[in-house]
Amino acid sequence: MCAFSTFATPFSSISYQFLGATPDYWCHVSELMEANWTQEQIITFAIPLSNLTGKREGCLMHNYNYTSAAQLGFNKVMSNIPSVSNIDDTLLACSSRVYNTSQYESSIVTEWDLTCDRRALYSTTSSVMQAGTLLGSLLYGHLLEAIGRRKTVLFSSVSSILTSALIIASHNVEVFIFLRMLNQIFDIGYYMGPVILSCPLLYEVRFTLLNFVY
Repeated sequence: MCAFSTFATPFSSISYQFLGATPDYWCHVSELMEANWTQEQIITFAIPLSNLTGKREGCLMHNYNYTSAAQLGFNKVMSNIPSVSNIDDTLLACSSRVYNTSQYESSIVTEWDLTCDRRALYSTTSSVMQAGTLLGSLLYGHLLEAIGRRKTVLFSSVSSILTSALIIASHNVEVFIFLRMLNQIFDIGYYMGPVILSCPLLYEVRFTLLNFVY
């Protein structure tokens, strides 16, 4: 059980690397999409290159008259961009994005748009894991002694399974973050309990065998 707990628990933290995968993304330009422009055409026309990275911006787009551009069509507008440009050549922050689903079909980032001004929520989903580890360590240090190790491990295991199922059904990122922290707290419970119960016995047996051999 000691080996199982130390093997299974890290998967809860590692899973974040897959749940939070972030594909390439660009601004959603509704006028051009409704005009059936391809994604490549929209990116070429509407999405500027970053001066720092040399790649297309993910949170900014040109300040163009996209209604007029949609009426003219891609080929005509590319040959005369000033006709749809505003006087000030500023960049606009977009409110929604399009994601490259060929890289990752779905993740919490694409589902809840955790980029640009919402990127802080993405970081929070990772930070709460560490907060759950801290709270779980403080809580279970007392519970393991107060109500017994076996009861605590069983309670934590069942609670972890239930919260894992609820995480899958989360309908918004705030609920997801809260449940991830609860799940991490319960994971610490079934990690600490078996370690205290089983590991000392295993170490004693190993030490005895080593003394017998040598």
